[in-house]
Amino acid sequence: MNKLQLHGLWKIQHIRDGKVLHQECGANIVPYEGMNRILNALRGGVTLPTTWYVSLFKSNVTPALTDTAATALGSSGTYGECQDADFLPAANRTEITFGAASNGSMTSTNTIQFTAQQNLTVYGGFVTNTQPKNDTTGVLLSAKRFASARSVLQNDIIQVTVTYTMTSS
Repeated sequence: MNKLQLHGLWKIQHIRDGKVLHQECGANIVPYEGMNRILNALRGGVTLPTTWYVSLFKSNVTPALTDTAATALGSSGTYGECQDADFLPAANRTEITFGAASNGSMTSTNTIQFTAQQNLTVYGGFVTNTQPKNDTTGVLLSAKRFASARSVLQNDIIQVTVTYTMTSS
């Protein structure tokens, strides 16, 4: 039996005073909400969003298959989405753009950069299709808990690059 698998890979760097303190590259989870949106788009039942956004979270949680934008995102969601006082850019989630898929893979063409506005601990990030922070009406495409929590100081930078790959085996 052949299987089709969707993998997400996050590359993050934690930078302080121009020096990389930590970097990692690891798989994310694509919850059922994200998988269902992709599959329903294949059958023509819905359209896929054309714009995606990234944000970070500060709750000590591990993303799960059953997570949705409605339950996980926003300041009161289980992820504890970072707010304007936490990181720049402040007003909205940051748009992530992807190059054209090739050989079953596509990577963000922009490195997302978050600059800490205060000292805090960050546990991970997520990709959704709605721009306003605290919006819970969108689709949670994927989420990533970092391999280790990042204790950031004011002016530290967290850089994120995301790659999605589909494989058939």
